[in-house]
Amino acid sequence: MGDWAAPANVGDGDDASESNTRLGLVLFSIYTVVYFGYTIVSAFRPDWMAKTIGGVNLAVWSGFALILGAIAMAALYLWLCRAPKRTTTK
Repeated sequence: MGDWAAPANVGDGDDASESNTRLGLVLFSIYTVVYFGYTIVSAFRPDWMAKTIGGVNLAVWSGFALILGAIAMAALYLWLCRAPKRTTTK
């Protein structure tokens, strides 16, 4: 029961999957830092978040920005990780 072996394909990743993983971790790290900043400002400077812009407070606008930023980062990840176009030889 204690003899666990890794599947044969673990660790044999190609260059594309390794670079995609690295890119995903970089984008995740960036978003984590941005979100951490948002939570710090929300927790320790609520007066900043209470400011209104266009009748809506800054907390709501920055929340929307976080959501749109996550969607944009996901789209960027998908675009950068797309499979290279294959050329056919005739």
